[in-house]
Amino acid sequence: MKTCPTCEKRTNMSAKRNLLRGKYNPTSKTRRYPNLQWATFPGGERLKICASCIKKGHHIQPSFAQKLLKKKGIHLEQFFSKGKKKSTGRGE
Repeated sequence: MKTCPTCEKRTNMSAKRNLLRGKYNPTSKTRRYPNLQWATFPGGERLKICASCIKKGHHIQPSFAQKLLKKKGIHLEQFFSKGKKKSTGRGE
């Protein structure tokens, strides 16, 4: 089943009603799918996530990206800690 791994958005069933001669006629149900797109995470890993999560930047934010990649079994801590400086203990 098509599911966004970040927000758990999945397919929905939707129905339409047609008004004809003052009465609602039942029509067939349709399935609506999430808009899944390929997104590149820090470190070069690519996964399909929904377009609303891409707009929010969940694939760029380290907290969301680490949780998601950890769930998938990919450990990329070294890519998320690039901007942090390690102290050398020399008082610098």
